[in-house]
Amino acid sequence: MTTTTTADPRTLETLIEYFKTVPLRMRRSTLNAMESRLPDDASSRLKYHWPLWARENQVPSDDLWRIWLLLAGRGFGKTRAEANN
Repeated sequence: MTTTTTADPRTLETLIEYFKTVPLRMRRSTLNAMESRLPDDASSRLKYHWPLWARENQVPSDDLWRIWLLLAGRGFGKTRAEANN
């Protein structure tokens, strides 16, 4: 019988804050290095936490706006950016 451990939400918030300090190009390798020491669901939750992986241009600004135009080519991540914001 295997037991799975779940991440404490406070610990998950701390991990998210830590990953925000890691440069975007190094986050994947940092997560892979830490994966074996994390609770089972923490690793998957970090992998799919969009604000950690989005490029600066894929997140809307904090300014007041009514329309957000994503004018970009193939592979930019327009659909993912719109779906997760």
